Amino acid sequence: MKNSEPFSLVIEKFINWCEIDENTVFLSWSDTDLHVFVENFNQLLNEENVDFIKKYADLQKYIMSFLKTENNNQISLSAAAEKFSLPTDNFEAHRAADDSKICEKLFQKTFEENKFSNYIRNTQEPLFYSRLVFKPYIITDLKNAKIDKKMLCYTCPVCKEKTIFEGKFNKKLKAFFEIKQCEKCKNKIVATFRFKQNFDNVKLQKRIKKYIKKPAE
Repeated sequence: MKNSEPFSLVIEKFINWCEIDENTVFLSWSDTDLHVFVENFNQLLNEENVDFIKKYADLQKYIMSFLKTENNNQISLSAAAEKFSLPTDNFEAHRAADDSKICEKLFQKTFEENKFSNYIRNTQEPLFYSRLVFKPYIITDLKNAKIDKKMLCYTCPVCKEKTIFEGKFNKKLKAFFEIKQCEKCKNKIVATFRFKQNFDNVKLQKRIKKYIKKPAE
């Protein structure tokens, strides 16, 4: 490490090697490498954005569009190569040079210009990097201004009477939880609400069901 070249010089050499023009698109398997670039540029160059990358595409997302995976789970590079019957015996996983060659083979085998164009992102868009580095989080306060009051309405699963959710946050569930009696049918209701703050919106997951007391063992 003591004899290694400074990051700024290495990046300069890399940019020159890339011979970047207006049609250059940078690819990576998931956007993890781009996150690392952003972190290094911030810490070592005091720059917020990776300016030399004008266009970017997540190859993992593109490849997954050809595959059916359970619950849309992300697939590893080696698993993707196997799905497309690409030989990887001569490659060592998680080595940059070998991984890039596998990515190249996957891209060559699946390339469809019109389809791929939908996965290219313009990194010059004002919010591109803000969206990239944003980390979604669970909202733990019902009074949070990002929660639309309409999101707190739900109906009794028995009589369809409308009611308002007033639960308290349960750390174990990482969600809001309540058991309340329906004013109309008098049945007890179990309601679970989970609010996740994404960059663009708040995503609500809710589960409403009739409360059934478990018999004593």
